Amino acid sequence: MLRPRFRFCALLLGLGSGIALLGGCANDPASALRSTVSVPEASMFEYRQKLASLPARDPAYQAILDRLADPARTAQTPENQRVLVYGYFTRALALTRLTPAHYRSAAADYRRIMDQFDGNADPEIAATVARSFLNLGVMRLRLGGDTPVADKRALYEGALERAKALSGDDAEEITASALYDKGLGLLLDAPKDRTAALETWDTLVTRFRGSRQPAVQERLLMARVEAARAFSNTPSDAAKAIPFAEDALTLAEPMGILGKDFYIADALLQKGLALYRLGRETEALAIGDDVLNRFSKASEIRTRRVVSRVALNIIYAHRDAKPRRLEAQRAAVRDFLARFSAETDGVSIGRVAEALGLEGDSLSETTPPRYEEALDSYLAAQRRLERLPPGDGLSVRHEIAVDLGRTYARLNRPTDAKTYLDLSDTLAAQAPAERKDEFTARSLSQRVIALVALNGTSLSEIDALMMRLEGRVTPTSTPFIISQHFLAYENQLRLIGRTPPIDWAKALAIVEPLLQRYSDSDAPLLQPYIARAAVNGAFARQSLPTPQTEAALADVERVVQRFGPSQDADILSNVARALSLRQRLMETTNRPADAKATAEDILRRFENNPDPRLQDYVRAARQKLQTLARPVMG
Repeated sequence: MLRPRFRFCALLLGLGSGIALLGGCANDPASALRSTVSVPEASMFEYRQKLASLPARDPAYQAILDRLADPARTAQTPENQRVLVYGYFTRALALTRLTPAHYRSAAADYRRIMDQFDGNADPEIAATVARSFLNLGVMRLRLGGDTPVADKRALYEGALERAKALSGDDAEEITASALYDKGLGLLLDAPKDRTAALETWDTLVTRFRGSRQPAVQERLLMARVEAARAFSNTPSDAAKAIPFAEDALTLAEPMGILGKDFYIADALLQKGLALYRLGRETEALAIGDDVLNRFSKASEIRTRRVVSRVALNIIYAHRDAKPRRLEAQRAAVRDFLARFSAETDGVSIGRVAEALGLEGDSLSETTPPRYEEALDSYLAAQRRLERLPPGDGLSVRHEIAVDLGRTYARLNRPTDAKTYLDLSDTLAAQAPAERKDEFTARSLSQRVIALVALNGTSLSEIDALMMRLEGRVTPTSTPFIISQHFLAYENQLRLIGRTPPIDWAKALAIVEPLLQRYSDSDAPLLQPYIARAAVNGAFARQSLPTPQTEAALADVERVVQRFGPSQDADILSNVARALSLRQRLMETTNRPADAKATAEDILRRFENNPDPRLQDYVRAARQKLQTLARPVMG
């Protein structure tokens, strides 16, 4: 009777949800003391079954491998070697599903197979050797900086080379997987390698487009979706994501593979993101609604996670609209909670908390602000986050902590405010090194905002916080970190403005260095802040005990020239504010014709813009023109 043949189909995929970074210093099983566990004689098939049933770290597992590898105890027949290779490979796979401390042991098992059995003519062993090259390549990809790029790529090339000696499904599956992981490695190693990564994935899709093998079909979808992801979040390249996402959808249509809905949903997510980046918001939102309607009740958790990401993106789209669509944002939050609040996995719990935080934001921004209701939303988010392990969801935890600190301050509850502001500092200290400045800057800026909102805060307290923040921010910091500096300084000015007599010289001394550091930035996020700071500087100049009128007018002219062509309502509101200041300065310096021309300029620029902030300036300019048109009565 023929013995059953076990195919080693398990491959470590280069997915974002794949294995974690390698780490730790676990003992290599090969270097451990020889096991004294007694292993009775058995057939190779029985050994194979026993290995399949034992935990990877069980001493009996190592004892079986020792017996199979020992020529004095086990004849080194092809079948015996197949079982030994099976044991090493199966243990390596199992170890990668444990903690990072076990990953190096897994890598050692793959390396053992490659070193001892490379070149073996047995088809089963040869396929396992090729898979060992491939899986070790994925592990080295995740290892990061302590593995040279050339070493990682050599492993993929090794898998491709060895796959040439195989035939049938093994050859196709290993080649497709190696091409996919090689492309992913090229993409992640350095941005300059993106073109080579896309070319590798194009080779994969072209070569295997007609494959009927489910594992290969899955690699095709992965390649196209990851290519779309590489472009969808970059505004300048977003258009390039769309054809990749659409080809993934075309490829998926006739496929019958398990998990197809996940790739369809992910492809639609990337296409929607790209359309949104391109300003095609209506199309993007329509795709989002399609994903929600089709996949919210998917049985697979990873598909529902994609759907929850889409649902969050819809909330952000309403929040970031100009002007913000606060009611639509709150409706989207309610829809999100109805769909996902019952989810129990960590990712979904974190996203529910994030949605509740966004609801709190929308309530804080109504007119008048609904801080008590916002507080309830933030506290609900905090309760959700308490269900997570301490190290999970750090970014959302930090945001909710600062939201609570700021909101308690606005409700004049200083003890509660301090509790959560201190918590935000603690969480910032736990941030990974590459994000520590971001977390710390946010903690400091939000503490400034909170303390300014509280009664009795002194300028010296705020000045001390600003010095700490300035130590964290440089002109080369990320736009987000610099934006936190701007937010903090604006609240510092707010406190100066309500502390009579207003120290305009101090205000100007704050604004001028800020503009010197950042005004040359072209980061889109910073443009409203730069415009606002420049207008604040002009106001400070004209409010000095000895007004610097001409310098203030020069500031205004620079704002109008630089930001006047913008289409962003936040930026244009500062252009309108600058023109309103120019109009006032023209009146105070007895230049009525210039004042009239400036009022007419405001109407010409903003009369047809529906933004409420701009319409306030339009009404004021129209009233000024009516006043200037009245005859002087003597």
